[in-house]
Amino acid sequence: MKILRAYAALILAAGAPSAWGQAQPAQAPLQRVRLVAFMVDEDSSLLPYLVARDKGFFRDNGLSVEISFGLAPSQPGASREADIGQGDVYQMSSNDVYQIEAKKPGSLKVFSLDYQDAALGNDALLVRRRSGISSLSDLDPDKPIDILNDGPACYLLLRQLIKKAGVAPDPFWFIYSTHAPWLAGEDADSGQGDLVYAHEPNCSMLVSDGRWEVLTEGPLFAKNILSPWFVSMSCFAPEFLVREPALAQKVLVSYRQATDFIKEHPQEARNILARDFQRMFAGAPPLALRLLHYAMSDDMDPGAVQKQSDWFLENNLSPAKIDAARLLYRVRGAVEPQP
Repeated sequence: MKILRAYAALILAAGAPSAWGQAQPAQAPLQRVRLVAFMVDEDSSLLPYLVARDKGFFRDNGLSVEISFGLAPSQPGASREADIGQGDVYQMSSNDVYQIEAKKPGSLKVFSLDYQDAALGNDALLVRRRSGISSLSDLDPDKPIDILNDGPACYLLLRQLIKKAGVAPDPFWFIYSTHAPWLAGEDADSGQGDLVYAHEPNCSMLVSDGRWEVLTEGPLFAKNILSPWFVSMSCFAPEFLVREPALAQKVLVSYRQATDFIKEHPQEARNILARDFQRMFAGAPPLALRLLHYAMSDDMDPGAVQKQSDWFLENNLSPAKIDAARLLYRVRGAVEPQP
């Protein structure tokens, strides 16, 4: 079962407890913001939101951020419009951002990008222990390659890796697994083959199970296709920016505080993500997670985003060319807490 089904709705809201026996001044009610995450399998892309909840950044900025999960265009069973229109803020893969923007320009304004570069990534190819496989050239074309993180770009990446190993990729076949690697018993084997491609936290979960080991470690997209490689993006609904500009700024402040915290305290941030998964999924093992880079839109070159979106178009993963400069929301320094 996909995590999407299990996660349901996570309420990112907290209230500071009053000291016992002391009168407390009245506090303004928290203002509600709806975040819709288009993530089939939870990964470290959501970490800034978890940190903002755990460290009280949302609460301190007067926000009650409510997370729900929706279907994006690239996911099986999604409608043509998916669930756009249900939220104030969206978190989704870069592929889904490009698809939505190509079909209806101006539907999203990207304010944050999670990415890999040649030095940092959170994906890997894992091989089953005692399979006898020590390189991609040892793979058996009659056994499937399992992809735990849905997305057609993963399929193209794996074909390219196989080709680079000197093996014709055409005989190989790929499956998008419905197995969650933290489940006990046979489900932990993940599919039928000896090789699996996964992002964090799935990588760490499989390795900690003892039956899998890393064959080729990421950042695989950044090393083999483009660097930087934008894994996912956080976006405003344009109508939210018009209707609630003050709330949008509070979201930006909270998000910036969370990403600064991740940079300054990476191990504590990893612990927050690991605790969250252990709380959601009983028996999930302790994780040694690899994180992504988390950047505000002002910190990124629109040309790099344009290059990736053009790559999606060239590989028939997006229906039309987009204007990356128009897509990115320019924060323009609006990230300091307001009185």
